[in-house]
Amino acid sequence: MFKKRNIKETWIKHFSLHVLHPRDRYLLLLAAMLLLFLSWSGFLSFLDRPVSFLNLLYIHGFFPVWILDLLIMSVPLAILAFLNKVEQKTARANQNMAELNARISKNIDLANA
Repeated sequence: MFKKRNIKETWIKHFSLHVLHPRDRYLLLLAAMLLLFLSWSGFLSFLDRPVSFLNLLYIHGFFPVWILDLLIMSVPLAILAFLNKVEQKTARANQNMAELNARISKNIDLANA
């Protein structure tokens, strides 16, 4: 039922990065990483611990940190899914317009003959 090939194509279709300019990709990644770092720093300051890799591992033992991480990472994925959906609709509309133009041209040629 769920073939690996179908799942991969669906993920690529919905979360492809090709709709973004390389600068926009960089800014989206940078914003997500900055928000993650700020949220982790906030949790660590709440616990009166310095920022270090071991302390980051420690705070990930708490469930709210995981929830906040998932929320922060879901925003860029939602943006990508939205942009890809708009890109697909635009491509489909352009294809339909090209088909209609071809049919109209054919009908005009038939009417003139």
